[in-house]
Amino acid sequence: MKDSKVLKQKSEKLKRKISNIPLKHVKIIKMSKNQPQEQKEPYKIKSNSINQTTIKVMRETKGRLNKLKEYERESYDQILRKMLYVLNMCRQNPEKAKNILEEISKVIKREKEFKKEDIE
Repeated sequence: MKDSKVLKQKSEKLKRKISNIPLKHVKIIKMSKNQPQEQKEPYKIKSNSINQTTIKVMRETKGRLNKLKEYERESYDQILRKMLYVLNMCRQNPEKAKNILEEISKVIKREKEFKKEDIE
């Protein structure tokens, strides 16, 4: 009972913070029915795949992957897909790849600031 009360309070606090975010920080994507989502963010997956495997990475690598997360629940698969997409884009169009990296960096920075405010 106590846990649900605490969870409810945190939820309300988060709702208040979200409602105070200026619109300039909110990205609204308007998509038509004919435009598939892959064109906006081709590195994101639509659904869970049955074909999964395990890879071993060092703790340092895991920490570096965690720093690349745009949001808390982003999977390692999504991070790796994003990295591969940007790498391929560097070969094809370096300027576009630079813009993508800058956008990702802004999102990560904004997420860190939001977490910092939540802690305080």
